[in-house]
Amino acid sequence: MKEIVYPEIGKVFYTKSNRAKAYKIKVSSKEVCVTIPALGTIKQAEKFVLSKKDWIIKTKIKVAEKIIYSFGLKKFNDKVSLNIIPQKEQNNLITYKVDNATEMTILFPQKFDINSDSSQEQIKKCLEKLLSFVAKHYLLDRTVNISSQLGLPINSVKISSAKTRWGSCSYRNDINLSKFLVLLPEHLIDYIIIHELCHTKHRNHGKDFHQLVDFHCAGKEKEFARELKRYRVF
Repeated sequence: MKEIVYPEIGKVFYTKSNRAKAYKIKVSSKEVCVTIPALGTIKQAEKFVLSKKDWIIKTKIKVAEKIIYSFGLKKFNDKVSLNIIPQKEQNNLITYKVDNATEMTILFPQKFDINSDSSQEQIKKCLEKLLSFVAKHYLLDRTVNISSQLGLPINSVKISSAKTRWGSCSYRNDINLSKFLVLLPEHLIDYIIIHELCHTKHRNHGKDFHQLVDFHCAGKEKEFARELKRYRVF
């Protein structure tokens, strides 16, 4: 196996195979691999790779999207679009920008190894920052609106990075919500908000509390509670 690094493509591994009948390129989350047929040469293989440069770059983007979306952030409940764009910078830093409340972009070097631990950690940090931005805009407005609709007044709404609970309600009627809520389907987001709002009336999880939650969830509290168990905080 021979390894060659190209400025816009990154690492490419060349392997000769006596069974191969033609040059083949495989782009995975880990690497770009090229199979050389028995009568082929590295020189011919490189020429083939360079002729497919645009396709390789586009395929690497698709692989990147697949991995990034695996974090659960592909649609942000269909309210926010996430763009993934390759850059020609020589550094290996993954950055992001927020264009507005509904448009976000992650920028990454074309040649970076998306599967490496450092790359995955960079991606995760970018996504969590983007997540905070979405949560601040969406959850605050949503909670205030539902509070008004249900006639369950609150003192304040705060967004946290909590990873052990989706939300809470203090005795001062301060609602705290985890930013990771925005990863849930919209009806479950509303269910959790309603759950916390009902604590402004009932501080425990007794019969009266569950009846109130069920009433405001159109009789689907148990159904939503079961569905929520399929999800975990980030």
